[in-house]
Formats: sequence, structure tokens, C-alpha cells
Amino acid sequence: TARGAGNAGTGDVTEGRRDVARGVMSLQIALGSLLIDIESPDSRFIDTARRLYQAHGQVRALPAVADVVLQMRRAGRAWQWFADGDAVHEPFAAALAVAHFEWAMHEALVIAMLPALSIHASVVVNDAGRAIAFVGKSGSGKSTLAATMIARGWTLVADEFLVINRQGSIVPMPGLLTLKNESIPTIRAMKGGFIWSDVEVHPGRGRIAHLASPRIASATTDVRIAAILFPTFASGIGAVREPVAQGAAAFRMADQSHNYHLLDAIAFRHLAGLAQRPAWSLSFGRADDAATLIEQIASE
Repeated sequence: TARGAGNAGTGDVTEGRRDVARGVMSLQIALGSLLIDIESPDSRFIDTARRLYQAHGQVRALPAVADVVLQMRRAGRAWQWFADGDAVHEPFAAALAVAHFEWAMHEALVIAMLPALSIHASVVVNDAGRAIAFVGKSGSGKSTLAATMIARGWTLVADEFLVINRQGSIVPMPGLLTLKNESIPTIRAMKGGFIWSDVEVHPGRGRIAHLASPRIASATTDVRIAAILFPTFASGIGAVREPVAQGAAAFRMADQSHNYHLLDAIAFRHLAGLAQRPAWSLSFGRADDAATLIEQIASE
């Protein structure tokens, strides 16, 4: 049971607090049913986090007991994120604090939400209540497609991980969208009402930007997946889909799960149920062409 769930709304943020004795500032954000305390001595990071996450909801006046505490601490000449006292993810330069915070938070939340099943996916929903899940590894185009659909009026349910609780319900976790390299100018040109971070240049990953969606699902949104798409970016084409059989869809989702191996029968039951939805392999080279096809799939 989430200790700090209370009446928190997805995306709520506390005002920044400064602990003079410890030399840190802190924020509290709500994602889904979880409250996350963020502590950092870097005021630039705190200011950026406040600006991006405040776009998701109201400012909370008083902090509540957090489910996860993420602390930015020195690690030699670099920095590192700690979740409830344990180091998560790799050390980083201060200029890359936002990217590493997102990755560290995802790792911490997967653990905090056990026995919920977590799948590497982005999820958006249209006004008719039909949700599309984009499932795949990093760089496959999940966030690009999610941002494209949001620019067309859809609502963000989750980016990076789709969470299914013990009861089989999808838990909205609409954090920041993460874009890389060529997808950054593509989505900027759509003028979708996003709030953007600065672009960070990450060794080995290229340019990374984070953006807050203008529309997010609330913590109580009843999310029903209409279709599952396995995207692949392929330069030089528009958008092409191929059907994926139920067994293959379940296997591919298991391969993209962060914790399937820990949950056994629970995970199998959830994936078997999710795989009953129509599933497609989607190859795309142009985001607008893919969006038109996705809207067609959602209407079928």
C-alpha cells in the first residue's frame, strides 16, 4: 500500500524547500499513487524539475510522507542519485541531472510498486477513451509517437513504463516525455503546447530533451488498451503495419518487462490478458504518417 497516496493527484508538486543545515533543496511530486521526495544541492536542477512537473498539476502547500526519496549526492567529482539510501543508475555530470533523475526514478518506482508488472512502453489515450500502448526498447520511437499523438490532442498516460497492478488495472504514470536526437526538432515543429527542458548532450546517447505534456491522465483514470503497437523507426518510409499474433505479442512484452521474472504467475496472467488486444508491428519514417495510421487503428 502506498504510504503517501492520500488525496495526491498525478503530477502534484510541492513548493521547493531548502534545508540550510544540509545545503539541499527539495520538491515532492506525485506520479500515479506514489509520492516522491527529491533532494538536491543543485538549485538549477530543482528549478528545472519544478518548472517541468508543475505543468502536470497544482502546487501542493504541505508535504506528505513520501513513498520514495531520491537524493542527488556527490560521487567523487561526479554526482549520483540515491533511492531510499541506495545508489541507483550511474554517476553523472551536473549538466545531465534531469536525464539521470528520470532514469533513476523509473528504476526506483519499479521496485516501489511491486508486485505491479512494469513494461517498457509509452501509453496515450484519445477523447473516446481508446488507449494505444507503444512497446519497445529505447530508441524504437515510443516517445516520439506518444508526443506526436499528444500534439494531435491525445492525453499522456505513461512514458517509459506501463504499470499493471495486482488487480490487472493499468496505473497512470504520466511523467516527462524523453526525446532523443532527430525526434527533438520533429516534435518542436508540431507546437503541441509542451513545456521543454534544455537539451542535454549525453555521452553515447546523443542529445536528450524532456518535455511535460499539456494533457495527462489523472491517477483515477480508467485506462483500457485498444491496441498494442511495437514501433520501429525506418528512414525513408511513411508508416506500415503488420499484425502480430497473440503469443508473439505476449513474448515481446515479456521481453520488454522490467520485472516479469520476479512475478511469475501474476505477470503471465497480466500479459496473457493484454495480448488479447489487437497487436501490430509499426514501421515508420515520418511521425505524421504514423499518427494518421494510429488514429485509424484506434477507431477500428
